[in-house]
Amino acid sequence: LSLAELAPQRDIGLRLGSEKTPAQLNAAEIAASHAPTLHEALKRVARYKRLVCAEHVRLARRADEATIEDSWIHAKGPTPRLLVECIFAALVRLVCDASGGAFLPRRIELSRRRADAPLLEGHFGCPVVFDAPRDRLVVSASDLDRRFRVRHSTLYAELFPHMEAALAARTLAFGDRMRGRLRDRMVGGRIT
Repeated sequence: LSLAELAPQRDIGLRLGSEKTPAQLNAAEIAASHAPTLHEALKRVARYKRLVCAEHVRLARRADEATIEDSWIHAKGPTPRLLVECIFAALVRLVCDASGGAFLPRRIELSRRRADAPLLEGHFGCPVVFDAPRDRLVVSASDLDRRFRVRHSTLYAELFPHMEAALAARTLAFGDRMRGRLRDRMVGGRIT
């Protein structure tokens, strides 16, 4: 059974994302919350999410908008709606907490069919577009310059070298595994 089937509340994904306590933040969220700006925070999320899950975060800037989109490296289908809601709600909450003020995206774009529009629009305070090509959180490009409050910079300074080492080890281990697999499948310089 999925969480959507087990949880009778339609807002469970929103609540899981927006009601996180500081103790529940993962390494990527901790790094992001100690960034000087939203842009740097999103770069840190994209970099360090690889340490906590098989999620790829992309940030794109076009004209006066910036889009944040997640994809799951091993997914064999669309991302479950509760997970998308949770990720977007957690990101909005992180920006509010780190900047010390309200944060409203320009819009939310969801690849799923129309469902729960009033709930989502009420939570995020912005329009929600359904049947979009991808799930995206869209913000004003000027929001990328939004300043974050500096908190516990020594904590991040202590964590940073360990996170970078973990990334390097993970990248090296992945590269070594891939080279080993390719070497095992190669005969005479060709992959069999």
